[in-house]
Amino acid sequence: MNIPMYVILKMGVRERLRLFILKIRANRAMKKMDYYIQKSHHYEDEMYRADNELVEFVHEMSVKYV
Repeated sequence: MNIPMYVILKMGVRERLRLFILKIRANRAMKKMDYYIQKSHHYEDEMYRADNELVEFVHEMSVKYV
């Protein structure tokens, strides 16, 4: 999920850091899920949780700065 550049420029340092961390967590969870999908569905829940947090954060920032 992408945030427009004008919203990112208005975000504070702490919010940008949180966005960066949430994106890393979501990508890591997706990669792990792809690797282990044939062995286990353990990482599926982690990916959905991280993705939901990312979507909520992006929506929150879009509403806050638009």
